[in-house]
Amino acid sequence: MQKHAPNVHGKPRIGAKDAEKPRVCPLTLAIFNQRHPRELFNYKDLQSADLFGPAMAFRITRTPGWLAPDLIQGRPKYLPEAVLAALNRLRAGEMPDEFKDCLGRGQRPPPQRRSSSEPQPALAEPIPNPFKTMLVPLKAHEIHHRGKRRWRIIVGRDWAPVLKCKPGKRRLFSSKEEVQGFITTAQKRLEEFAKGNGSFTDAEFATFRLVLGMVNGDCQKLLTAVQQFVKEEEASPAKKPRKAKVVARHYLMTRNLNGAFRDKTLPTVRYEAGVFTKKFGNILITQIPRNDLQLWIRKLKLEPKTKKNIKGTVKLIFDHAIKLGLIKDNPTIGVELPKIDQAEPERFAASQCELLLKTGVRTKSPALPAVVIELFTGARPAEVARTGWQKVSLKEKRINIPGRAGKTHQYRWVSIPPILRQWLIFFGIKEKGPIIRGYSTDTYEQWRQELAEEAGLDEVWPHDALRHTNASFDYALQGDFKVVAKNLGNTVQVSRTNYIAPASLTEAKHLLKLTPKYILRLIAEEDRASAKRNGEAVRPRGTI
Repeated sequence: MQKHAPNVHGKPRIGAKDAEKPRVCPLTLAIFNQRHPRELFNYKDLQSADLFGPAMAFRITRTPGWLAPDLIQGRPKYLPEAVLAALNRLRAGEMPDEFKDCLGRGQRPPPQRRSSSEPQPALAEPIPNPFKTMLVPLKAHEIHHRGKRRWRIIVGRDWAPVLKCKPGKRRLFSSKEEVQGFITTAQKRLEEFAKGNGSFTDAEFATFRLVLGMVNGDCQKLLTAVQQFVKEEEASPAKKPRKAKVVARHYLMTRNLNGAFRDKTLPTVRYEAGVFTKKFGNILITQIPRNDLQLWIRKLKLEPKTKKNIKGTVKLIFDHAIKLGLIKDNPTIGVELPKIDQAEPERFAASQCELLLKTGVRTKSPALPAVVIELFTGARPAEVARTGWQKVSLKEKRINIPGRAGKTHQYRWVSIPPILRQWLIFFGIKEKGPIIRGYSTDTYEQWRQELAEEAGLDEVWPHDALRHTNASFDYALQGDFKVVAKNLGNTVQVSRTNYIAPASLTEAKHLLKLTPKYILRLIAEEDRASAKRNGEAVRPRGTI
């Protein structure tokens, strides 16, 4: 039987004279790539007579031991190096031992029977499928859904294209058999998906050829590089577009965990962030332009000051997005707010302060020490409530407000004026312990509300009224914004616009007369007048 041997052009030559001719020089990879523009081949490509010639195509497809397909992105492909090596070996006259008898007949020989004494050939190890090893196995979790026992599977991002569903889809099953059936079906789909359709577009072939050349044809390096790129891309928040409500929620959670919000500040900031997310919550944070924010601020049916506060919170949310790397610029910069007519800070009159102190002494209110410290130092209510008696020093004439108590988380000193010194001696300073029981601002607010109702000031008590009163009367006496601002712990501009209200020097001097001795004398006079009207004896009053 005559054997077919290929020539340079892939055409068969028949005859014994062919064996005597010298072997043809092997093709190089450069020449091979010039002749064959496709760099990767599937099995149908190897059967193409137009590509390699009829005899060579026949012999290549009968040499599976020489051509081991590589799985690239789950698709079996023959690399050009493997095809070129097989062509050179066949052109040189080498023939595979296992198919030597069937060459030229178009069919494989029947398997030869071997005796049991002959050693069995070792089975070739199956080629690993890199696509299957990249996926996390599906896991079923036992849960209780609506009072019943159920099993749940959450489809991950890698399994979504295999199961043709959205990432994160939840599947509920009522029995273990249904779960096992679903996982078995998913594994079969994965095997089919890993095989691929065996075809690439021309653009994909050109791109893959370029990238493969960068790693000298090492597909394992290419697979490792792609896996590393995907991992870094998923780890980078800038690569994932986030909705505005997600960024706002992350901002509130992060700031709250870091202790940036006080008890009463968090609800206010949450409300202001909620006004923003109600309008832009479902929009990506990268797709909110400045013009939309300007129009939205303008149409809000709120007070100008509230609009200003909301804009400040929105600005902090976008600053948080910049820290996360989601955006580069803050779109709130340049958003104009309506002009606000500055209103005078609300304060108490000296007569109302006198009434408040008389009521506190008469009823022995537990909130009176904190109220007196606020009135004569300008400290915030929460600062006094979170401060202990050990921070009060009559010798050094100051009160140390610790950082955990301050609004800005920074400690500061407030001076003790002579009138406050008299009140502290009147109360009796303790060596330790809180000024307000449990250092609780809620307890202070409850006690303050009770004192305001007894004095008839519950309906006219403005926000931070005692702090505003101290700043207003202090400026009337000092005449220097810097001195007042230093005592309040604010800048001059904030103190002037938010705390200092017009007050006369006469009214400010009247406040300095409200010593414990003066208040006790007023109470005694009122008691004598009342007793005289009712004909009763008067009891002298001492300390609280």
